[in-house]
Amino acid sequence: SSGAAAGAVSVITIFGDHFGIWTLPVAAFTGGILAAGIVLLLVSRVRGQGPERLILAGLAVSFMFIALTNYLVFAGDQRAAHSVLFWTMGGLGLARWDNVGLAALGAGSILVYALWNHR
Repeated sequence: SSGAAAGAVSVITIFGDHFGIWTLPVAAFTGGILAAGIVLLLVSRVRGQGPERLILAGLAVSFMFIALTNYLVFAGDQRAAHSVLFWTMGGLGLARWDNVGLAALGAGSILVYALWNHR
């Protein structure tokens, strides 16, 4: 989640909405995937050490992305800080009913996948 927040904050404070309506979700997804990839890369370097290495690597990467997010908020446009706070806290003030179908499709896909692969 900290990687996704850093990706979203980078769009809000630096890049803006130059790439259309999908810029923010794509940046958040990319940030989350990047954070997960870094954690997996750190864990793959050390074999046979147990699950505590995964937890510590996850915490380290999370703190790194939180620091990046805070820096972007501090160094970026101060007018965008309100949008950043609104987005990271999960505000639904700008949600529209025509987006419910897309959210239902995603939740339904995850449900079908979970039911298909349950034990």
